Amino acid sequence: MVRSLVEKRLDGRLDGRHLHDDDDWAPGWRARAVTKEVARVDARAVVWFDDMAVRATLMRTLERAGLSPAALVFRPDEYVGITMRQARRAAKFVEYALASVY
Repeated sequence: MVRSLVEKRLDGRLDGRHLHDDDDWAPGWRARAVTKEVARVDARAVVWFDDMAVRATLMRTLERAGLSPAALVFRPDEYVGITMRQARRAAKFVEYALASVY
């Protein structure tokens, strides 16, 4: 699943085969990759786990793209990773977001 996320969802930037251009690693590239995927699948909610995630950057990027999904952003500790508490909170968020849509 992680390989699929890197190869498809992050435009292959971390898989070692991507030829980078000047803008690839500019600040906000992750938020732009997430925004591109949100637009592609017409997502109503986003849960983003990234040790470098900045919620304000994601929200600003989504807004500029004319998108307004509910968003929950986690910055897991680089040594601990995603905790069970964070995973449970994310699951509840998704459950609530889906219930609100349908």
